Amino acid sequence: MNVGLTNRCNFNCPFCFARDAMSISRAMKQDNEISMDSINKVIRFLKKSGQDTFNMIGGEPTLHSRFRDIYEKIENEGLAVSVFSNGLMREGIAEFLRERKGLRCVLINILEPRHYTKELWGTLNRALSVLKDKAVLSFRIYETAFRIDFLIPLIDRYGLCRAVNLAPACPSLKRKNVFLQIEDHKRVSAKLLRYSYRFRQHRIKWYSDNGFIYCAFTREQLKGLYANTGFIPACVCRAPVEVAPNLTVFRCFGMAEKSDRDMKLTDFSDLASLEWFFDKKTFVLKRAGLKDECLYCGDMEKGNCDGGCAVHIIRRFPGYKTASALYKQ
Repeated sequence: MNVGLTNRCNFNCPFCFARDAMSISRAMKQDNEISMDSINKVIRFLKKSGQDTFNMIGGEPTLHSRFRDIYEKIENEGLAVSVFSNGLMREGIAEFLRERKGLRCVLINILEPRHYTKELWGTLNRALSVLKDKAVLSFRIYETAFRIDFLIPLIDRYGLCRAVNLAPACPSLKRKNVFLQIEDHKRVSAKLLRYSYRFRQHRIKWYSDNGFIYCAFTREQLKGLYANTGFIPACVCRAPVEVAPNLTVFRCFGMAEKSDRDMKLTDFSDLASLEWFFDKKTFVLKRAGLKDECLYCGDMEKGNCDGGCAVHIIRRFPGYKTASALYKQ
């Protein structure tokens, strides 16, 4: 479960799929920051659910005006913390995080250097130099002409965690973002295999958290990727529940437009019941798959794939933008 601390962000990623969720919160005239009272409710919910980690997301979570207070509150409650950040942190935040004993990791969502101004690239590098092995680089693939070789010198220079999160950028349902088209997945898989040989030389592992489709990879590619970097593409969507600053819950950011805007975290007894609610609503949709042949796919039967990102699947159907919410209580 990911908890949004704020809707504010200090960067504009072309593939951002959180725009729907953030726009919904703003349209509801809710505060753009989570309150301390809501933080206490989330902590109780996580403990009741047997969870040991508080996942902070945004926007950019470190922009919350009481970021340090929130972190210390969570840490004092005995929970570990993971922070999902763009790395463009205010002065002193990286140092603060590095000193925290309860910090599990800071997942830095990074773009190719050409997307940054000289000043912003410097800000990002300063944060990486402080965080060191607490920082894990995450790269979203949204075009076939992507380059990831620049990640290697960053990892070597600053002693970052020697693992990279790689996943395709997924679409939003309403607001336009740039994402990897399904027909381009096979081209990307071949390119990943070529890159994997170089990352193997530098002893850097890969992992994936969502978005790929199994049929985009040949058996030989899968063997090569695993041998080189331990990479097993995530082809079964297990996106964590997203919690907005006002405690509205979404199946995932991309599915925000199909969720009940009045449905709150406090409407559920624990995380298991919340996840089950979304899973049962999504099951039939996922079985439809991205294309007709998914219905007869052996890899879907084996559980190797579940037909791809749910947002991609919804976009197959005419009138998906005006259809009623899927996730209503």
